[in-house]
Amino acid sequence: MSVSSLDALVDGQKLHLEGEADLRNTNSPSGFGVLSSDTLAYKGYKAEKLRVPFDVSKDVVQLHDVSAQYGGGTITANGTYDLKEQVLTADAQLQQVTQSLPGKQQEQVHINGKLGCSGQAGAGQAYAACCCRYNGYQLAQPEA
Repeated sequence: MSVSSLDALVDGQKLHLEGEADLRNTNSPSGFGVLSSDTLAYKGYKAEKLRVPFDVSKDVVQLHDVSAQYGGGTITANGTYDLKEQVLTADAQLQQVTQSLPGKQQEQVHINGKLGCSGQAGAGQAYAACCCRYNGYQLAQPEA
């Protein structure tokens, strides 16, 4: 199956997909493509010029050179997502990103650096347990 161009609306937001998929063996699907969006918002976070190139082979999605504009800066990332285990492992580079602190819109954090994250999807949450590292500091999100 080949998708040369597909536009979709998800929660009223426009996504664009280009790529190819081989679904002859549903136990071992493969394919590649690029998912993009001019603007994508989720839970109060808004990214612009989102571009997610990916390759799928069996149970693993490889994310290559993901990019987005966020908080006045740029985020680039690479990672893998295990479809069977529902585990995302990613490394991101943040440049000139500004983020308000939760519940304190007047206080902002300015970020330049690398961020690593690994976590498993849980019921009702994007990542039930996620450990993030930033410049030698480690932040752990407690499980719900």
